[in-house]
Amino acid sequence: MQALDLSELEERFDIRSEDRNGVIVSIPAEQLVVREHADRLLQAYAPLIRARGVEVAATYFSGWYGSICIAMQYMVSHYDHVLDLSLANVTVQLYPNDRYYHFSFKIGEPHIKRLDGYEREEWRNSVLETLYRDNVRPVIESLARSASINAGQLWGQIVTEMYRQVDSWLIDASDNSLKRRISNDFRFLTHGLDADVFGRKKNPFNMKLRTVENLFKPGCQTYIKAACCLAYRTDDPEDNGHKYCYTCPRLSIQEREEYKALILERQAFLS
Repeated sequence: MQALDLSELEERFDIRSEDRNGVIVSIPAEQLVVREHADRLLQAYAPLIRARGVEVAATYFSGWYGSICIAMQYMVSHYDHVLDLSLANVTVQLYPNDRYYHFSFKIGEPHIKRLDGYEREEWRNSVLETLYRDNVRPVIESLARSASINAGQLWGQIVTEMYRQVDSWLIDASDNSLKRRISNDFRFLTHGLDADVFGRKKNPFNMKLRTVENLFKPGCQTYIKAACCLAYRTDDPEDNGHKYCYTCPRLSIQEREEYKALILERQAFLS
C-alpha cells in the first residue's frame, strides 16, 4: 500500500499539523472530557451558530468531531497504517470560514500505528475499538452531560455522515480488492464492535438508515439522518428561524412531501 498522505487528511477531514488562521477557540481534545472545558467550547460556539441553547452546539460539534471517526475509518481501509488521533494528540480549533464557523483538528506529533507484526483484522479491530472506547466515547459523553442531551443524539450526528462517506469510497474505489476491504472494515464497525465500546445498549452504527429522494441530485437518493441535528433551534436572519431539515427523522411522510414541494418551488424560482 502507498504511504499515508497527510495532505490528503487535511483536504478531506481538516486534520492538520499547523494552526488554522484566525482561530477563535483552541482546546486540547483531552480537556473536553472535563465539564469546565466542554462548557467553554459549547458556550463559545453556540452564539456563532445562533443557537437557542448549548444542546444545539453539542449536536453541531459532534458532527464536526465525526471527522476524527471518518478519517480513521478511511485510513484503516486505504492504508496499512494510521495517524495517532488519540485525545492526547489532537487539539480542537474553531475558526471562521466565510459566513460560517468550522472546526479543524491539529495533530501534535505525527505518530503512526502500523500493521507490522499484526494480522490485518486484529490490527483493524484494535485500532477502531481503541478509537471509540478511549477517544470518542469520553468526548461524546462529556458533551452530553454539559448540554443535558442524550448521548445517542450526538452519536447520530456521526453515523449518517459515516454512511455517506463509505458509500462515496466504494464508488471511487480503484479495484475490487479495495472495495472488499472498505466493505469488510465498515461491517466490523457496524456489527463487530460491541455496544459497550460506545457505552450504549446498541452499537450506534448498527442501524439501517432510510433514504429519500435527493432534491439536489435528480435520480439519486440521500439518507434520512440518524438523529435530528436541532438546526430548527437556530435563528437565521434571512429566514427568521429554521424549520426541520428535509432529511430530519422527525418529519412525517406528509410533512416531508410538503417540504419537498416548497424546496422544488424555490429551485424553480431561482432557476
